[in-house]
Amino acid sequence: MSGFSGRLTQGLSLQKALYFPFTPQSLISLLLPFSTVKNPEFFKTDFSMNNLYFGLLMFIVFIYGLLKSKKGIEKILLGFGLISLLASFGNYLPIRKLMFSYLPFMNQFRMPSYFSYFAVFSFILSAGIHLPGFLKSFQEKRKRILLITLPILLLFS
Repeated sequence: MSGFSGRLTQGLSLQKALYFPFTPQSLISLLLPFSTVKNPEFFKTDFSMNNLYFGLLMFIVFIYGLLKSKKGIEKILLGFGLISLLASFGNYLPIRKLMFSYLPFMNQFRMPSYFSYFAVFSFILSAGIHLPGFLKSFQEKRKRILLITLPILLLFS
C-alpha cells in the first residue's frame, strides 16, 4: 500500500514523523511574533509552524500564574502544556520519539510542531485561571509595576 491508505495501516516512519519540528530558535516568537516573518530560513522549519505567540498580556499573566500555588487541575493543565511543548521540538528532544514508540496513533501524522498548538491552548487556559488575581494584584501595586515596566517599554521602543 502507498500514500494515505498505507499510513492508516502501517503508520509513518520515525524520520517522516519528525518532519518540520518547532525549533528552539522559534521560542523568540513568544515575545516577538513578527520576528518569524523576516528571516524564515533562520528557523529551519515550515513558515506556518514557527510561531508560538499567544499575546503579551497572556504571557505575562501565565508567568504570574507559574509563581502562584496551583490546584490539581492547574497542575494537570500545565503538565499537559509542558509535555506538548517539549514534544513539538521533534528531534531536538526525545519526547516525540517516545510518544511515537509507545503511544497509540502517534505514528499517523507528521510535523511535531502541531503539538505547539496544544501547548498554547493549555497556557492560555492557565493564564485565564490566574487573570482575576493578576488584575487585583495590579490594582494594588500599580505604581511599582509602572515604575518597572516604563523603562523596559522605552528600551524596547
